[in-house]
Amino acid sequence: MEAKQLLQQRDWLYAKFITEDLKNSEISVLTGVSRKGVEYWLKKHGIKKFKAGYKYPINESKIDVTSPEFMYFVGLFIADGTMNRKNKRATIKIKDIEPLEAIKAYFETTVPITKIDDGYHNFNYELRLSSKTLTDYLGKLYTDNKTSDVVWPTAHNKDCFNMLFRGFIDGDGSVEIKSYASAYFRFGSASKNLIELFLCQYLIYYPTAVINRYKASLKSNKYFEHLELRNGFNHLVEVYQEHPAFAIKRKRDKIKLLIDDIVQTYGIINHKRWG
Repeated sequence: MEAKQLLQQRDWLYAKFITEDLKNSEISVLTGVSRKGVEYWLKKHGIKKFKAGYKYPINESKIDVTSPEFMYFVGLFIADGTMNRKNKRATIKIKDIEPLEAIKAYFETTVPITKIDDGYHNFNYELRLSSKTLTDYLGKLYTDNKTSDVVWPTAHNKDCFNMLFRGFIDGDGSVEIKSYASAYFRFGSASKNLIELFLCQYLIYYPTAVINRYKASLKSNKYFEHLELRNGFNHLVEVYQEHPAFAIKRKRDKIKLLIDDIVQTYGIINHKRWG
């Protein structure tokens, strides 16, 4: 497809103008079309930028670090979010719509969730939240402007920690269950701050966990580390049993099937009834 024809694809133009926050002049250079031509297609597709917090405000009282649901949002944002400091906008783009619908309802906003095609028939869902208070809080998680140097937030209690952890795993991790005694989480990060602060909190709530650390060998010699957290089957249930709306459905359904198999094999587990 020629660059000029891309302007006729609303999803492509939306991603460049809104998600990537490119200017008309930058899209003009990218496509070889004049700025007036870019403006024509933006108007034709009905794509506009609004001032932060103007058209789709959020309930800022929901920005509450003692709320497990808010901490799920924070975990998912750390894994799959981007922030525009200038426009005071936080964006999460993932393949699954369910957690975005739950987050939208939690913040009591009418902002639409956008379905985006990357041009190869791979679809993602995007939620953009405009709020100075929210972006100010999220901005404190970064030691500089690089998203690779994010820090792990302090959780108010164990429930908040589990939801923060679940959000991060939903965005950037995996879960494996082999038996009642062998269940573990895996994830990786390019932020040493995140890894170290996460482990400090994790071991407070799960001191008996077995932790395996694998440093990736990258040609650029940049830091990257994988973690494997083994703490038994009950730990997995504890992380995933509460607040069922705030989870990626396909992951939670898979885990529920595995849990049902374990329960049938080993009997009733010593925890609250699953979801």
